[in-house]
Amino acid sequence: EAGEYPSPLHLRGIIFGTGNLWLDGDADFLATPHVALKAQLGLENVPLGYVKPIASRYNIVLNGGTLSGTGAVEYTPTLKVAHLQKATVHELRMDYVHSAQTAVAERERGKQVRQTAQDVSNAPGILLRADEVAVVKSTLGFINKAANPHYRLFLTDLEVSLRNFSNQLTEGAMGAKV
Repeated sequence: EAGEYPSPLHLRGIIFGTGNLWLDGDADFLATPHVALKAQLGLENVPLGYVKPIASRYNIVLNGGTLSGTGAVEYTPTLKVAHLQKATVHELRMDYVHSAQTAVAERERGKQVRQTAQDVSNAPGILLRADEVAVVKSTLGFINKAANPHYRLFLTDLEVSLRNFSNQLTEGAMGAKV
């Protein structure tokens, strides 16, 4: 039946040598048109340096940092819920690099992000929620290579906290603290 998950699902693993991953929940492996899942999950001290090649495709220079967090997911043919209960990015060093050569791709990515945000905003059956997201002891920067001379703007020792972020207006107002 829809909403029933008869098969227990447990996963434990090590990510990138020092990070930990766990997932505990239940699944319906015979659901159609795809598997249905409801689970709690967690990450602990996952080093972000390993995603450096992926980040570079989006003009992001990433050095260091770890990710820890807990959340819940429910994925069925009619319901998609991603509920991030708490996430902390610690000691991230990240720069966004803008250049004349990447300007067209940046505009296209911006259009895609806007369209995706519009598609999921208040969409029935899709809940994206983050109770608490923090970035601590981090450095974030913007490098402009299109300007002459090139320059870098950056924030160091950054401490940012977001609370109650959601794609559904009924979830209430978001809060931020810097």
